[in-house]
Order: sequence, then structure tokens, then C-alpha cells
Amino acid sequence: MDTHSVDTSISALLEMMPMYHRLVLNKLEKKPPHVTKSQFFILLALMGNDTLNMTQVSAYIASSKEQATRAVAPLVEAGYVDRFHDETNRKLVLIRLTPAGKAFLRETKEQLHQALENKFATLPEAEQQELLQSLHSILRILKKMQ
Repeated sequence: MDTHSVDTSISALLEMMPMYHRLVLNKLEKKPPHVTKSQFFILLALMGNDTLNMTQVSAYIASSKEQATRAVAPLVEAGYVDRFHDETNRKLVLIRLTPAGKAFLRETKEQLHQALENKFATLPEAEQQELLQSLHSILRILKKMQ
């Protein structure tokens, strides 16, 4: 692939980020005011992982470990996340979702699903199929790039 194609692809990906934000994250009606975007991304990251350490959390929110630790503290206080030490390496601090955190994410996911389903239904059938195929391809490829 030539440099121009790569640059165009990267620009398209960066252009999608604010669109995603407007389409998805702005649809959250029940998001507690005390949960920041970074904290919400931490909760989403935990949805796909049993536990995360602070290095992994900082990578998910693109910040330092210190900032990740500061972002996790209110989630622990709110009861959405448990913080604990690894049994085999006491220096390693891990976090995991609590039942309250799982319930919050389940409710949020349902809310987002409904909002996106309504938007999706406004598209013609051919565009719905094209979008679904594209999203599956993008997700598969992005997972390879991680």
C-alpha cells in the first residue's frame, strides 16, 4: 500500500473517532455525572477482561499509570470496581468489575443498543449490510493491530 493510501486510511480512522463519540457516547442518558470518559473507558475495558493491572489500564485510556490510578480510585469508591493485589506478586495491583459495575455496564449497553438500533433502522437495507460488513472487518483488523 502506498503512503498516500495509508495517510488517507489513518485520517479516515481519526475522523471516525468524533463521529463515534457523537453517535454512541453522547447517547448515554444514565451515565452518572461522577463517571468521566476515562473512567467509562476503564469500565468498558474491564467488560472484556476479568482483571487489569494499572499498566493495562493506562494503555486503554492512553495516560500514565499515575493518571490511571487516579481515575480508578473514584470507581472503587463508587463500588463499580474492586482493587486488589495479585496473590503471586503482591506488588501487582489489579482491578475487576464488581456486581454493581457489571449492572451499570449492562444497563448502559442496553441503552446504547437501543439508541444505535434506532439510528441503524433509518438506513436503507443495502447500507445496513454494508455497514455491518465494514464494522466486522474493521474490528477484526484493529484487533490484529493491537
